[in-house]
Amino acid sequence: MVRSLKRRVSALEESAGGSGECPECGNGPDDDKPYEVVFDDEMPDDLEENCPECGRELITTIYFEDDPNAPWNRVGARQEGAE
Repeated sequence: MVRSLKRRVSALEESAGGSGECPECGNGPDDDKPYEVVFDDEMPDDLEENCPECGRELITTIYFEDDPNAPWNRVGARQEGAE
């Protein structure tokens, strides 16, 4: 069933004039590319968060529990939880 669906989606993308792979970031239906781990202080300033062509999320932020920038440790989040 899944292969049949993938085949149909690929055929539909081909008929629409595309291979299903983004020309900007390479995102495609069989995206098995490895991830790269970069710490926040090492991240280049000019790196885009989303692909400008297809909108794919290029950066996924992972927080440690004691990180003060983590959403659950921000002052506003603590105040909302106290209500």
